[in-house]
Amino acid sequence: MHGISALIGLIFGLGATFMSSRFVKSPLSYAPIILGGVTLLAVVLQVSGFYLGLGLGGIERLEIYPTLLWGLVFDGYLIGESSNTNKA
Repeated sequence: MHGISALIGLIFGLGATFMSSRFVKSPLSYAPIILGGVTLLAVVLQVSGFYLGLGLGGIERLEIYPTLLWGLVFDGYLIGESSNTNKA
């Protein structure tokens, strides 16, 4: 059950991360691609059984933390954009 729900979360989280790069301006638009790439690399490492000395829990954290970090950054970006449009 955990594996199925984690896979669903990873798929939708990665999709949202990659798609959100279309909504931010140029310097910041590279961040979701890089963070999504780190997540994909961590998934490949976990499937191959190479945990980089982190153990299974550590590699799972390496899979989800970049997506969560991008969520926080993107939310802050959207809040900043909405406050800029209200002033104009």
